[in-house]
Formats: sequence, structure tokens, C-alpha cells
Amino acid sequence: MARYLLQSRIEEIPFRLAPDDTSFLKERIDTIEKEAACIKTQIAKLNHQLKSKRKELAAIHNILAPIRLLPFEILSEIFYEYVGNSRDARLRLLLTHVCLAWRRVAHGTSKLWTGLELLNSRGFKSFMEHGEMMVDWLSRSGTLPLNVSVGQGCVEDPLHLKNLLDNLVPFCSRLQSLTLTFPFRALTSQQGAFLALGECPFPALKKLDLDIDDIRGYWVKKFACRRFTTFINAPLLNDVKLRLGGEACIKENPVSILLDTLPIPVNQLHSIHLEFRHYPVDPRSYLDLLKSCSALVECRLLCVGWLRGPLAELLPMTFPTLRILSLEQWDDPSESRFIQLITVPSLDTFRIDHSIYSGDDPSDLSTHLINLQARSSSSLSTFELIRVRLMSTEEILSVIAEFPALEHLKLCDCNLNTQSLMYALALPGDRLPLVPNLESLYLVDYEVIPKGSESFIADMVETRTASVAGRGKVCLRALRLAYRRQQLSETMINRFREVLDFHMDEDCD
Repeated sequence: MARYLLQSRIEEIPFRLAPDDTSFLKERIDTIEKEAACIKTQIAKLNHQLKSKRKELAAIHNILAPIRLLPFEILSEIFYEYVGNSRDARLRLLLTHVCLAWRRVAHGTSKLWTGLELLNSRGFKSFMEHGEMMVDWLSRSGTLPLNVSVGQGCVEDPLHLKNLLDNLVPFCSRLQSLTLTFPFRALTSQQGAFLALGECPFPALKKLDLDIDDIRGYWVKKFACRRFTTFINAPLLNDVKLRLGGEACIKENPVSILLDTLPIPVNQLHSIHLEFRHYPVDPRSYLDLLKSCSALVECRLLCVGWLRGPLAELLPMTFPTLRILSLEQWDDPSESRFIQLITVPSLDTFRIDHSIYSGDDPSDLSTHLINLQARSSSSLSTFELIRVRLMSTEEILSVIAEFPALEHLKLCDCNLNTQSLMYALALPGDRLPLVPNLESLYLVDYEVIPKGSESFIADMVETRTASVAGRGKVCLRALRLAYRRQQLSETMINRFREVLDFHMDEDCD
């Protein structure tokens, strides 16, 4: 039978084997299998030895690695620069998994552990289930101020929210920034945890972000009589963001309910951001809150749909210290009436954003903006209009003319007449300039109107760069330009780049 095993083709072996041949082949199989098993054992031993040698080599290379020559203080700074301003906790954890020395340096770098963001459950399940991990993390920060965010993903299980809030209590005295994102019902299901927070001092808290969703009528009625004084005694709290979402048919006033439930020292706020989602809000609740913000410096108001009730009975309001105002996604009547109510003598930056809601009625917005400036006499330096499409180019220019100190102008998707706009912004030799101190222009639109008027853009730029030097005017320093439906010629782009810091956006979405 051995001679058959030497054949190159199995077809030359008989179909029927003698009993002796069969026995011979089976014995041969057993022998080969035993030899193969021995080889596998040897390979496993060799692989183990190779792995050991590689570890030994790695240990020696680690000893000789140049980075070991760095003092721990410098390595600590490298770690901090690597992490930067990233809120991704995984970057910090990665530093602790390289080697024992790096783990010690990372754990000893207090400023690496001053921030903890748990805004979803992805990758942080252990934090939610084991609150002691949160304690260990924040304890490494030493005595530095803390920035903590606990998000919607962490409250799917009420016990997780309670666990996190309970373990946050020992660190309340060092909290500088706190973000809480949870459904309204969590205030009911975890009253004890919120009450425990309310008994803690917040001497260092400066910034608070509350994102409360799922506000439903039956939860509001059930909860209206409860009150948590969690943040009322935060002497440094000056920046608050309130974002509310819930039923579109809710009748109760969500602002009043929230401020009754979680009162905030509004009289000391410098910055406030109010955002309402999913349901119309009575503007009176907005205005009643703003009236109490006597020291306000920055205000951002976002509301997709307000009730259009009468505001005639509301008294005018003056914000003597307000410098930044942003109105976003308002309907036309509410926006116009709000502008008619306010006076802002210190306003420096004004932004109107209709990127989601672009209006549906002819508006007297330009008239109200002009009257606002007449009342306020502010030295506005930055003016931004985002998708404000119910104002014509002439109306926008009439508003801009009321701000002689304007330095930064942003016009995005306003469907403007390019030729008229550029002619007005150019520095003429025979008339007074519309905006003499313009330093930067951000212009994004769909197309150049009328077609073929691209040269007016370059002409305007040139009047505000090379030609202004002899007249002592402020020079246009930056232009960001984008048209969604057409591209500027290379010749035009080169003209821009010769005279200023120019950015041509490829993607302006």
C-alpha cells in the first residue's frame, strides 16, 4: 500500500482496497495526527516564548524611551495639551491604559479630571451603574473647580440618576459649571436626590444649563406644588440656559412652573439663554422673567412659536447693561412687538436668526429696528441677519445706516441684491460712507443678483483696502463669501486675496 501513497494522482489507486491496505492507512493516519499534535504543542510553546521575549524587549525599550527622560511635570503638561478642551472622557482614560508610569502621571494631573460629561449612555454604562467611579474621577481633580454634565442617557434607569446625583453631592462646593438634562418626570421620581442637592452650597457655581424635556400636563399638575431651592443660594451664578420641551397642548405656563419648582437668582444673571421646543409659549412669561434680570449682559431667546396674544398692557423695558442680544426663530408679530418694548443703550452685538422660521407675513421689522436704535443710541459693532428674507435690500441698508459704529456685518441667506449692497458698502469719494468702520463682512447667499455683477464685490473691497490708507479710514480686514448656486471666477478670487484675508467657502450649508 505504501507504493500507492507515492502516486501523484489518486485516480491510480484502486477503488477497492484490501483489508491489509485499509489497516495500514488507518495506522498511518494515527501516526500523522500524533506528529501534528506534537508540532502544535511545540508551536504553542514557541509562541509563548516569543511573546515573553517581546514583552522583555518592550520593557527594555520602555526604559530607553526618550519620553522617560521628561520630568513628570512636563509629561503632565503634554497630557493636558493632548486632551485639550475635548469633553470626551475616553481620551483621559486612554492615558491611564498605556503603562503604570503614565497612569500615575495622569492620575496626578488634577486639571485632567476637572470635567466629566455623561450626556449619553454610550461607553459610560459603568459610570451609571457604579457611582464610585464618578467619585474617583472627580476626586483626582484636587481642589480645582469642576464642570459636570449629566445627560438624558443617564436617566433611562431612575436608579442611575439617583446614584449619580447622590455621588455628586460631596463636590457641589467646587462645581463651576453644571448641565442637567432629564425628563420632567425625573423631578418627581427622584425627589430625594434633588432635595439632597438643594441642601448643598454652590459657592463656586457660575454656569447652569437645564434641559428639561417631556413636560406633560399631568406631570405639571402633579408637581406644581413642589419647590427645590437647589440653585437659589449660588452667589456667583450669572450664566443660565433653560431649554424646555413638551406637549404642544400644554395649558400651564412652563416658565413660571419651572421657576417656582427650581428657583434661580435671576436678578444676578449676566447671561441668559431661553429655548422652548414643541409648544407655543405665552410671551408674557418670557418678559416677566427678563424684567427681573437687571444686570443682564448677554441674552439669547429661541422660541419656534409664540402665542400672538395682545402685548399692549406690557410696559417698556430697559436693559442698561445688555451688550449681546440674539433673537432666534420668532414669528414676525412677536419679534416686532418685543423689539418695540425694549431699549438697549449698551448693545454691542445684535443677531436675528430665522434659519428655521423665515417668516410668512410682510413685516415692518426694519422700521422697528430703526426706532430701537433711535431710543437706545447704542454703539452697535456687530450686526447679524440669518435668513431674514422679508426685508428688502433697501430696508436692510436703511437699518445698517443707523449704526455708524458698525465693524462686523453678517448677512446669511437674505436673498439680497448684490449690486445694491456692494454699491452702498463701498467707500465713495463724493458722498458719506454708509458704514465707515467696517472691518469684516460675512456674506452667504444663493446667487449673485443681478447676474454678472460680481465685479461690484471686488470694487467694494478695493475701495475699503488699498484706497483707504491715505484717508485714515479703518480697513476691511476679512471677507467670507459664499454663493450656493454659483462660483466666483478665479480672477475675482485672486483680486480678493491680493488685498485682504479672504475665505471662499466651498460648503456653505
